[in-house]
Amino acid sequence: METVDRIHKTLTSRHRGQDFLGNAQQVIDRILARGGVKFAFQPKMELIDYEARNGQLLDVFEVDSQDGAVVFRGSSAVALTTAFGHYLRYYTKCDVHWEDGGDYSLAAFPSSLEALPVPTEKKRVVFMAKWRYYQNTCTASYSFAWKNWTQWEADIDWMAINGYNLPLAFTGQELIWQALWRQYGVSDAGLQEYFSGPAFLTWQRMANIRAYGGPLSDSWINQQADLQRHILQRYLELGMVPVMPAFNGVVPAEMQSLFPNANITRLPTWNNFPEEYSCNYILSSTDPLFVEIGQKFLEQQFALWGEDVAKSHIYNTDTFNENKPASSEYSYLAGSSAAVYNSMIAADPEAIWLMQGWLFVNDRTFWTDENIASYLAGVPDHGLVILDLSSEDLPVWDKIAANQKQFLWCMLHNYGGRRALYGDLTLLSTDPYRVAHTVPEYFLGIGLTMEAIDQNPIVYEFMSEVAWQQDNEVINVSTWVAEYATRRYALQHAAVPMETRAVIEVAWQALFHNNYNGETPVCHHPCYRQSVLTQKPTWSMYQDKSTGATHLVDVWTALVLAGGNMSQAEAIFQQERANVHAPRAYTYDLVDVGRQVMTNLFLDYYTIAQHFYTTNDALGLQYMLREMLGLIRDLDRLLGSHDSYLLGKWIAQARRWAANDDYDEANLFDFNARNQVTLWGDNGEIDDYASKNWAGLVGQYYWSRWELFLQMSLTALRANTTLDGDAYDAKELAIGQSFVQDFTHLFADEATGDTYAIAQELHASYGNAYKSPHGYILRQNTDVAGGSAANVLPQPMWTGNLRQLEKLCDITLYCVGFTTEGLLKNDENNLVPREGVHFFVKGKCQVDEATGKIRC
Repeated sequence: METVDRIHKTLTSRHRGQDFLGNAQQVIDRILARGGVKFAFQPKMELIDYEARNGQLLDVFEVDSQDGAVVFRGSSAVALTTAFGHYLRYYTKCDVHWEDGGDYSLAAFPSSLEALPVPTEKKRVVFMAKWRYYQNTCTASYSFAWKNWTQWEADIDWMAINGYNLPLAFTGQELIWQALWRQYGVSDAGLQEYFSGPAFLTWQRMANIRAYGGPLSDSWINQQADLQRHILQRYLELGMVPVMPAFNGVVPAEMQSLFPNANITRLPTWNNFPEEYSCNYILSSTDPLFVEIGQKFLEQQFALWGEDVAKSHIYNTDTFNENKPASSEYSYLAGSSAAVYNSMIAADPEAIWLMQGWLFVNDRTFWTDENIASYLAGVPDHGLVILDLSSEDLPVWDKIAANQKQFLWCMLHNYGGRRALYGDLTLLSTDPYRVAHTVPEYFLGIGLTMEAIDQNPIVYEFMSEVAWQQDNEVINVSTWVAEYATRRYALQHAAVPMETRAVIEVAWQALFHNNYNGETPVCHHPCYRQSVLTQKPTWSMYQDKSTGATHLVDVWTALVLAGGNMSQAEAIFQQERANVHAPRAYTYDLVDVGRQVMTNLFLDYYTIAQHFYTTNDALGLQYMLREMLGLIRDLDRLLGSHDSYLLGKWIAQARRWAANDDYDEANLFDFNARNQVTLWGDNGEIDDYASKNWAGLVGQYYWSRWELFLQMSLTALRANTTLDGDAYDAKELAIGQSFVQDFTHLFADEATGDTYAIAQELHASYGNAYKSPHGYILRQNTDVAGGSAANVLPQPMWTGNLRQLEKLCDITLYCVGFTTEGLLKNDENNLVPREGVHFFVKGKCQVDEATGKIRC
């Protein structure tokens, strides 16, 4: 239990000299101010002791009342702010999410101090474990690359009310590296070949790439250092322990000539990046310089930020991240990890290395049980804690525990910020607790390790509450989801009609059972947890269909139907408290669910087009070209109606970091922003890995790719040949290269249009409100004879929604009807009885004189 004791010492050392009561109150004040609350809520707050359980001292909070006043008690500042978060959710029925994840309107929050609910009995909650970790090294680039202090402050407040006490603190470290490498004689030119651009720093830090997207200016480096000072100070004020960066062996190329006797080698290329931007230079762990550089980096980090904020005793660095070790010999692997740890304790004898365990997942061929054991043996058990980075999907905690090392159960969930509605709340409700009780001596807590935030907020809020799951208490997920929906849309407010509440509650239960109940497992390369619409077009694409597309249409319908009443409720919200609107989460979800419905349907469009291409039917493909491009345009309009789905906002945030009037730097940051979400490299080395469903990106970039692909395919069919893949690849790459360099093309950084009105319109085109001009006739218990010959294409559609099947039949050449099995039919004459199958036939069909086929 030595590690546990050292962890407790580390955490409690952050408490000295801090006004935790006052700092927790400031979190409350800021959150309520963002929500437009005009009166001061100042609950009585008290610090209480940790709770001792199984040899650990665990955080605890209480929500109580005294003499008619609300009371929060907590064992730390984060425990106190978590008490407020609990009160906000379960007493006032309000919720707070990420900036681009939901709501800050607090529409249901009482309109006066006197109306605040006062607890009738004490609620005491003990956290499952001491540590609650937040972030992934990739999050720094995919989500936090352009955030300013105002945004960071809101994010830290979100961490605070959700109980996170161990956040990653990687911002601003380039100022230290710059100074350190200059001390070793590295020139400014050498630094330019070392640092990557702001959107790609994560992978330069982890030895994957170098210089790409750079150079970094002194202005940007200094601004980021100032931002880090704010971040670290706030962590200190709240008793959070920042996970600080450390040295992993990556050095500038010039170090090889400056230290010719040093053992410096080059890594292989990474993801096909050219040597100019990869093949990083690595200092051998056996070289004396390794510990020296690692020690100096930490010491300069302490000196720059101050020991009180930066000497947290918890440090992160990752070796062999998606890079294969040079040897599997015990001495090499153990020596590599030992060098990292020794460089830490040389500067901080109490150091604990918090390591991401991704390397064990990414290359399972190399990282056998034997090699894992060799690598972990280089660090004493009390000096290493491992983030089991994807415990919910690709767990390795059992291998870690088998080597007597301690770990945090982490949820990765998202890769690159790609968009889809998915998660497994049922697994999250049980597995961390199960693992904690399976290997209690090695389980130290939980973590959120998503590569990007601002997606699927329900998953992250739920996982946060898992951290204080009680003994023998399994969360009732269905009940929790119902409460979540109530908070998210302020359904408890009298302004929201009962029928609207009922419709939304049913819709969210459908979302839970179909999208958030484990039917959509997360995956890595190749991972199609994204629409084919946002992938580079080919005729061999597929998408995981393990979650049915049908039910989601009904969820979208429910949200659209609720829109009128939500708009009426907004007027009442504003009467009670000026400038308070209907919960922003409602329009956020209206877009998000509509986006998923439309991109799901696009897969069926693609499947039909794919059939026409492979059967050399130019006319059929021509019909689908028009429909597919029209859907993409419509999706862009829907996304553009909400400011959480704008490419322009991402670009504007990047450009504002440029020094005053430095248009070259603004354009460089613009390039970084565009390239990361598109080509991810000059030549599409990791293209579409970080794709986004954003207005502008959909309407220009994705539309242009699909238009090129479909037109070239159609031209090929008309010439009685096939698509020239090489020619298409070259033109498609040219589209991307032009897009990331076209700084004169501006994208809206504010929403345009009425979300509700646009959603209504598109629901009538792609959802349950679609009305076919043909008028379909139902033939019950009937199918079409002829087997596959009677089908327009061999496979059924993904959707089983009848209105969407009508839509698909209407836009598909030769389709005269469809069955409830989702098969589009080209024959309405040879009908046969078939129990349980129903045939819907178009009411208006005629024979195409040119082809002799039925055309409707």
